[in-house]
Amino acid sequence: AVLTEGGGVYTFGDGFEGRLGHGDKKTQLAPRRVLAAGFNDERIVMVAAGDAHTVALSETGCVFTWGRGFNGQLGHGDFSREQLAPRQVEPGLFESKKVVFVAAGGAHTVAVTAGGQLYTWGAGGYGRLGHGDSDCRVVPTLVGAQAFGGSAVVMAACGRGHTLVVSQDGGLWACGRGRDGRLGLND
Repeated sequence: AVLTEGGGVYTFGDGFEGRLGHGDKKTQLAPRRVLAAGFNDERIVMVAAGDAHTVALSETGCVFTWGRGFNGQLGHGDFSREQLAPRQVEPGLFESKKVVFVAAGGAHTVAVTAGGQLYTWGAGGYGRLGHGDSDCRVVPTLVGAQAFGGSAVVMAACGRGHTLVVSQDGGLWACGRGRDGRLGLND
């Protein structure tokens, strides 16, 4: 997935389960623009690709997802198999807070708000969502501030089965599958 300076989103590659957002499952051998109408004419400022889903963020803080959703990683309240075109995640699920950062993992998605709060959803295996359990979440769910020592979150990154979070005080936090030392916890 590629984002242009003007806010255009282009995707290419394997169209498996609609992860390219073109309304079908076709493979695209060259970049093809995702129709702006799918984003409710919002200007997109960030895009991230997971294993088989994609998330985009608009200038006004709207979150859009598409692709494979069977673990709830699309955030639409269900375990839908696929979403072939961008669909907005219900803004009320972020409790009227503006989202300023998004990331996509293997089968989970994260969002950071302007106030430094972290929301996660999708596959919860290995504790990758940061809620202290392995449950899937089908809608964005707030991770408690105490998880980051009370500091605000400024950004996050997702791997296939883990999440890394940077807090405002410079802390680096990790959760999820630690195989091969990927959490950096010296074990």
